Amino acid sequence: MVVMTGFFINLEITKADEKNTENYHLIPWDDGQSGTYWMDGYLYWIDMKKKKISRYSDEEMTKEEVLVEADKGTCIGECGLLYDDIIYYVLIDNKTHAGNLYSYNLKSRESNKLGAARELQRLEVLVDGKIYGCGYTKTGNPEVFLYDLKGKKLKQICKNGYFGQIVGKYIAIQTISSSGKSGMTLYRKSDGQKIKTITSNCSYYEFIDNTFYYVEPIAEFKYKIKSYNIEKKKTITYGTIKANEFGAITSKYLYYSNGPMIGECKYYKYSFAKKKSIRITEEAFQY
Repeated sequence: MVVMTGFFINLEITKADEKNTENYHLIPWDDGQSGTYWMDGYLYWIDMKKKKISRYSDEEMTKEEVLVEADKGTCIGECGLLYDDIIYYVLIDNKTHAGNLYSYNLKSRESNKLGAARELQRLEVLVDGKIYGCGYTKTGNPEVFLYDLKGKKLKQICKNGYFGQIVGKYIAIQTISSSGKSGMTLYRKSDGQKIKTITSNCSYYEFIDNTFYYVEPIAEFKYKIKSYNIEKKKTITYGTIKANEFGAITSKYLYYSNGPMIGECKYYKYSFAKKKSIRITEEAFQY
């Protein structure tokens, strides 16, 4: 289950996906433990304060090998990518806040400037020779970018939104309206073209296979449950519920609770097949 807000970033994206067939890995910036991971005996980490990308061969992070250091007057973007012995990262000018995309070869130990990255600050995914990432305008609005490594071209996909995830042939982007409402829009993975806005007002969601399950707020603590099948291009409206907390969303159920958090709180699972809520115990509630 994922919560959406006007300034939401899916933190799960920053974790390494060991099962990803593209074999890319994120290099996050944090305390060096949360969200970082081991790859071929090394732990990779971006230290934004000291402006460097390092790797460590021990869990205590005492055996450090500095791979990349930012030039004077620049800083390193929030997330990098490691793919086939190549580290992709962004160097950002401290004054103009404009960035440039670089690659660092672990074998040759050489850095190579690939091209202008504009406001791109955070690299998220590398798929089919294309890097997807996020950045911010001067006014602080979130943007989503696509950089084609072969064509060496940067394209802005979305002006007001956060990168969500890759779903088959599409990029799912969490869009933000001028009123602050969060939505979900599909863009074509191959060229970044907008395909369909699934919803413009969404509070909770989950992608399961090719289906997007979500809830739309219609009043305080009142929601409408829907799903959208990407392959069939079909939207199903299930029903309306009252809830103050949501749990897991599976292919069969949406778990939620209603009432005071202590004492009189009631727990339910909404059946997509039967289109009705079923009362359950707190022990059966899936967070």
